[in-house]
Amino acid sequence: MYKGTVYSYSRLDKYETCPFSYHCTYNLKLPEVQSDWGEGGTWLHEAVEQALRGNILKEEASDYFYYGTPVLSFDNMKGDYGERWVNECVKFLDNLDVAFSQFDGEVVEMEEYAEITMGGRKLKLYSDLLLFDGKDYYVWDWKTSGLSGFEGKKFQKKKRQLYVYARYVKEKYGKYPKSMSFYMARYNKKLTEEFRLKEYNKVDKWVRETAEKIESDTTWEERPNFFWCRHVCGQSSCEHNGGFKQ
Repeated sequence: MYKGTVYSYSRLDKYETCPFSYHCTYNLKLPEVQSDWGEGGTWLHEAVEQALRGNILKEEASDYFYYGTPVLSFDNMKGDYGERWVNECVKFLDNLDVAFSQFDGEVVEMEEYAEITMGGRKLKLYSDLLLFDGKDYYVWDWKTSGLSGFEGKKFQKKKRQLYVYARYVKEKYGKYPKSMSFYMARYNKKLTEEFRLKEYNKVDKWVRETAEKIESDTTWEERPNFFWCRHVCGQSSCEHNGGFKQ
């Protein structure tokens, strides 16, 4: 069943969060509902890419995002959350040069699709942005999430995605990046992880062990979690989706 499977960071992370959600998506292949966060994030990536490639003027990036993005309702969030979310993204795009103001180098790649080997498995990824200063490589991954989900102890889990990108740089360019960063667009803030081989080896082990669990699982346990079930999962087939009570 899993022979030839090409995993991804998000696929492995979904299993760790909720095996049943993984089972619905990848084994049963049930259709998923795109979240407002996912829809908006996709359009922000698109606006940045178009501006950096010169297909539109940087001054046009915020309009490209604002008028191109479908209406984002964020129905389950309180107050004016949706309006604030969109306005914060627009502000970031209006000041796109701020993100690069302290970097002296060139953009090598953006939104690059690749397949790598890690943890004895094939993984696919999209590299948001790869920079080179003439000596070292730097990975940036655009995020439209809130800071609270990426700071403190939570960063220790999230940064595994950065080490997947680091593996890609090593395979393609022969050396690991000097650092990898989540660029939190709504806050114009970079959360950076300096590359460390010890941490890379931990992630390599996590990839292997998580894939092994997937390949041997027969029960697909449900793990209800308030935020995940209400906002992220996208599987309406589950009793917890949209109706999980704290």
